[in-house]
This record gives sequence, C-alpha cells and structure tokens, in this order.
Amino acid sequence: MKERTVALVPVMLLVLPFAYAQGGMPDPGMLPDSPFYSLKLFVESIGTTFTFGAEARAERALELAEVRLAEAQVMADMDKDDLAVKAVADYEAKIEEAHENAADIEDAEKRAEVTDRIEAATSAHIDVLNEVKLKVPASARAAIEGAIDASMKGGESATDEDDESE
Repeated sequence: MKERTVALVPVMLLVLPFAYAQGGMPDPGMLPDSPFYSLKLFVESIGTTFTFGAEARAERALELAEVRLAEAQVMADMDKDDLAVKAVADYEAKIEEAHENAADIEDAEKRAEVTDRIEAATSAHIDVLNEVKLKVPASARAAIEGAIDASMKGGESATDEDDESE
C-alpha cells in the first residue's frame, strides 16, 4: 500500500489540474505548506524545460504565475502569511518570465496576442493581490504592493514594446 502511494505522488503531480475554480483562479493543487511541495516545483520545472518556443514558454509562465497566485490566496486564507508573501514573490517572478518570453516572440502579431493575454490576466490578478494584501499583516503588505506595482508596470512596458516594434 505504501509503495502504491509513493508511486502515485509523482503521477498526481504530473497531471495537476489547471481547471479554473471559483473566482477564476486555477486550483493551486499541492500547497507550499506540504512536505511534497518541492516535488511539485521540480515537476513543474521539468514541464517548463520541455516547453519549446517563446509563445509556449510565455503561456506556461503565465499559467504557473496563476497557480502561485492561487497558492498565495489560500495561504493568506489559512493565516500562513510568510508562505503567502513567498507565493506572491514567486508569482511576480513568473509574470516577469511571461513578459520576457513574450518579448522574444518573433511574429509581431503573435507577440501582441500573447502580451494582451498577459495584460488581461495581470489586470484580473490585481484584484486577487488586493484581497491577499487585506488578509496579511501590515508588515507583509509592502511586498504585496510591490507585486501589484510590478503587474501594472509589466503591462505598461509590454504595451510600450509593442508600440515601438510597429
């Protein structure tokens, strides 16, 4: 029985659902407070390694950013403020990665489409970040504010890059 459970953990991680739950956020799956969370991140990194092309990599980074944001939301609900702030920082890094990959898309029309999707997502994410900010102590709010500012600036800089390339 124990062997079967150990064998199922990697399989479950490989098929983590990205189905949208209530509020438009994906199911975060395994949470940062799980002892197996590092295994989840490892499996995600393998998936990213085998994601080819700037467009696919930008989409992958955006998906993972949404998962990190969903994790932050759950951690804030559970009063695990340090883990919520860490998840927000990881979210911010993934959004930056999505923008960087989008900028590497050679086809201007595709680049604009992907950038628009990232901008639309980050606009929706700001509401979630504000919810998380209200749930964490005042000492953690500055980090959340930084992520909100970065989300806003990321969308603006991506729009500026599109304008310059035209």
